[in-house]
Amino acid sequence: TRALEHMFQQVWVGVNGAEGLAMYDKFKPDIIITDVAMPELDGISMAKTILNRNPGAVIILLSAANEITKVEDALCAGVTGYLIQPVMIDDLERFLRRCVEKVEWQRIAARLMTTRR
Repeated sequence: TRALEHMFQQVWVGVNGAEGLAMYDKFKPDIIITDVAMPELDGISMAKTILNRNPGAVIILLSAANEITKVEDALCAGVTGYLIQPVMIDDLERFLRRCVEKVEWQRIAARLMTTRR
């Protein structure tokens, strides 16, 4: 969490998937990072629910190596990517930079669509 707080203005942390989904609904963060294995609602189910509500959501899954089959299913559903745990901070930062670029391009595209109407 500290590494994320150095990179972003706001960081919200949920203790389970249900809380993470409620936080998404309340705050609408640009990037969602979730563990695959969480109580109450697993990260993949949470990600799919978010993607149903917002197909452009940028979601990163953190998973153990033995969860790759589940992660592949989530990638097909539209999850942005995944990192295998334990995650190295450099890898996370590199991946997050690409996600920030994606969010910025989405905003540019949305503005262009709005001005063309």
